[in-house]
Amino acid sequence: MPMLQKWQLSRTLSFSVHLTKCIVTDPPPPATLTSARSTKTKLSLVVPTNPTLTSTSLFPYFKRGSDSFGWWRLHIPHGMKGQSHTQIGSHDGNNKTAHFDWEHSSKWGGMDAGNGMLYPVQTVDGLVYLHSGIEYHKHLESLREQINPGKTIKLNETTLYDNNVPYLVQTPAFGQLKTEVGFDYLLHVAPPVYRPDEKQIHEPALETCYFEAFNASLAADGMHIVESENTKNVNNIIQNETRVLYTPLIGSGCRNWPNDLAADVAVNAIHRFSRGERYLFSSKSCRAYKHICMVVVDEQVGEVILSAAKNTLS
Repeated sequence: MPMLQKWQLSRTLSFSVHLTKCIVTDPPPPATLTSARSTKTKLSLVVPTNPTLTSTSLFPYFKRGSDSFGWWRLHIPHGMKGQSHTQIGSHDGNNKTAHFDWEHSSKWGGMDAGNGMLYPVQTVDGLVYLHSGIEYHKHLESLREQINPGKTIKLNETTLYDNNVPYLVQTPAFGQLKTEVGFDYLLHVAPPVYRPDEKQIHEPALETCYFEAFNASLAADGMHIVESENTKNVNNIIQNETRVLYTPLIGSGCRNWPNDLAADVAVNAIHRFSRGERYLFSSKSCRAYKHICMVVVDEQVGEVILSAAKNTLS
C-alpha cells in the first residue's frame, strides 16, 4: 500500500496520494498518514453516488457517462424509426421489438461488464452499499423520504442553488466499514456527468463535491462549525483531534470524466482549500489536524494526479 507522494500544505493540513487494492475495505491506516499527536481521530470516506441517492440498487450494471436519471438508450428496430414509443408498442402489441442497451449482453459483455459498463463492485458506491449492510440500506431509504419530498433528485449535481437539494449528505458509517475498517462518516456527493461541450459548466460542480467533503470532514459529530461567539468552546472540542478524509478521484468512474481533467479539478480544489477559499472554518475556529488522502487502485491514475499536483502544490 505505497504512498506515492505527500505534501504538507500548511501547519495543520496535509495531502497525499496512495495506491491500494480498495479504498473502501483497505484504505491506508491513519497512523501512516500524519505525524500529529491527537487524542482522537475521525475518519471520513467520500462516496460518489447518483443524485437520487439510490446507490447501486436499481441496476445490475452501470453505463459510463449515463445521464443523471440513468436512462438507457432505446434501440428501435429497422423500419420503425421515426415512430413514437406508443406507436412502436402498438405495432406488434408490445415493446419487445425495441430494447435498451442493458437488455442485450453485447452492450455489457455478459460476465464482463465491457469497456462502457461497470459492475457495482467496480465503484466506490457499490462497495459501500455491499459492505454496509441492511442498516445502511434502511438509512438511505429514510433519507430519501426526508430530502426534497416528492421529487426524484436528492443530491445536487449542478452549481444551481436549491434549498431543498443539498450538495452533500453525511451519514454514519455502518456494518464492516465501521466495525472492521474504522470509518466514522460517509460523505455522499453526486458528481456531474462529463460532457465535453459543457465542461466549463460542470467543472465548478465537480469542484464543489470536494469543497463540500472538505468542510463536512471537519464537522464535529456531524455538525457544521462556523465562526461565532462559541469559537473558544469549539477549539476545546477539536484542537487535539485529527480529521482524515479518504477520497477517490471523483467523477472518473461512472461519470466518465477523463482522468487528467478530474485530477486537475481535484488538485485545484485542494490548493484553494489550503489557502482558505470556500472554507467554513478559519484557522481560529478549527485547530484540528487535517489530512486529505486520495486513494487510487491504478498506478497510472496515480501518476496523472501527481502530474497535476506537481506545479500547483509544490
